Amino acid sequence: MIALIDADSLIYSASYKRTPDEAVLYLTDRIDQICEKTEATEYALFLSIGSTFRHDTTEGYKSSRPRGRKEPVFYYIKEYMISALNAIYHKGVEADDLVTYWNNQMDNTIVCSPDKDVLYTNTRCYSYNKNEFVTSSLYEIDYFFWKQMLMGDSTDSIKGIPGCGDKSSNKLLESFKGNKEQLVITEYIEYFGMNIGIHMFYKNFKQLYILREKDDFEINHLDTPKQFKTVIRKDEL
Repeated sequence: MIALIDADSLIYSASYKRTPDEAVLYLTDRIDQICEKTEATEYALFLSIGSTFRHDTTEGYKSSRPRGRKEPVFYYIKEYMISALNAIYHKGVEADDLVTYWNNQMDNTIVCSPDKDVLYTNTRCYSYNKNEFVTSSLYEIDYFFWKQMLMGDSTDSIKGIPGCGDKSSNKLLESFKGNKEQLVITEYIEYFGMNIGIHMFYKNFKQLYILREKDDFEINHLDTPKQFKTVIRKDEL
């Protein structure tokens, strides 16, 4: 089993009120715990570096999150992940996208993440913050995405259709038996009007949709699985 680890949040938890040596020890312990829980013999770390295509879509993406310069240990542990643990990143996309993409390209993998967007975009995942496994059917994955499109996502400062909350979104989706994409775009047009509705639908789709296949990426030089060098064994640390 190969653990594909969305490691963005590990940078924060490892560096919080710790020295560089303490941060490295914490990080390696957390990776060992994740691999033990998932029975993984190999793993890969994935990171988000810099701004992404989602930031290019709108200036407000993730604007509600705290900003400002981090402590030096934060940058130390990020560099350690890249240089010592071969963490993989790709300019313009997030760890969410990369971990999901590689999960779709490889066999015998499990996605490990604390992020609900990742947990409900893959069929079998391990939430390492909650220490629980999350299994989703393809129907549930599709349902989760279109519900987000209706509601938006306050965590990432993505506004959906005003007044469309949890209950009303469920009611719409559960009562509609046809194509959910058609339902949602119709709701956008009815609320915002034709031009703005289509624009808002496209913008939110681009922000919320986690990339899964190579054709989803607006880049053409992703490594193929055979060239994928970042998976290393725990005993190589």
